[in-house]
Amino acid sequence: MNPKEEREKKFARRKSAKNSNRRSQPKALPPTAPKVARTELDLFDEVAYIIQRAQDGESRAVVMGDFVLFSTSTGDAWLLDSADNFAMCLLLEQQPQSYQINETPTAYAIEWQMEYAFDGDEFVLTDGQGQILVLSGYPVSEIQQAISTSAKLRARHGDSIRPR
Repeated sequence: MNPKEEREKKFARRKSAKNSNRRSQPKALPPTAPKVARTELDLFDEVAYIIQRAQDGESRAVVMGDFVLFSTSTGDAWLLDSADNFAMCLLLEQQPQSYQINETPTAYAIEWQMEYAFDGDEFVLTDGQGQILVLSGYPVSEIQQAISTSAKLRARHGDSIRPR
């Protein structure tokens, strides 16, 4: 398979996750610690939570299995797939963005909009047509810490940490 076909296949792939009956609230972290929490809540609840944090001007990161959700003090909110480097913009400069998340009893189907990477302190996004967007001023170290936490959990627990 050539790289272009692989990329198209990656973008078309839908995320599956197992049911999780356990529901808990994110733990509050000490003020000096980065705001990164592992949760096993419903994805839709977490999306609403991270959008509200962005609207309130709070920088926050939440780890939910392979997913990392983060908000910025500038009013942006994102959903990332830390395993495959996919990104979905939920809120940009306080403006709601169009996104698609579907749910079945056993899985989520997410239409990922972009792939992400980091270049120093910049958040770099590439869409399906190869267009590049570079965003500065994000809490990159906190986001990378959340992604690292997600990877460690994935290595330790495999699919058992996937939401739902």
